[in-house]
Amino acid sequence: VELPAGRLAALLAVLAMSAGQTVSVDRLAIAVWGEDLSVDARANLQTNVRRLRRLLGAELVATRAGGYALEAEPDQVDALRFDRLLDLAAAALDRATQRDRLVEALWRGTPFDGVRSDWLEQTHAPRLLERYLAALERRVDLDLADGSQADLAAELGELTGRYPLRESLWALGALVKTWL
Repeated sequence: VELPAGRLAALLAVLAMSAGQTVSVDRLAIAVWGEDLSVDARANLQTNVRRLRRLLGAELVATRAGGYALEAEPDQVDALRFDRLLDLAAAALDRATQRDRLVEALWRGTPFDGVRSDWLEQTHAPRLLERYLAALERRVDLDLADGSQADLAAELGELTGRYPLRESLWALGALVKTWL
């Protein structure tokens, strides 16, 4: 489903980050309109929920006491699935299974790309990005342990370009270069 950019996308993203759970009207209002609510957030929220229901289907956005919920399983939301897969990778007893879970979990792009919400950018995006980078570094460690240095040089070069302040990526890149 293609959503118009703006508040509708932010509303869906906030609901999705709590898939299956009630999100309070207050939290939705702050996440979608920000701290400075110069609009009637409750009325605007109801209007946007109606619009979202028309696009997704009425059964997917439930009204609950005090708020709304996206009727979806956590694995239907990429960010929640990502968290679950990282937890499975951390619990894996062997390197191959751990690597497979990490590869399955890792995404391309930026969390909430194109979604305008200061609340998401301040609460969820930094945590997701940190977990992503840590998982990526762990996957590189596993590849190095399995002798896959040649394939990593270009990837680490691109990653250090994208995240120039991430010292651990520079260290991994330097390590790979010494082995080539």
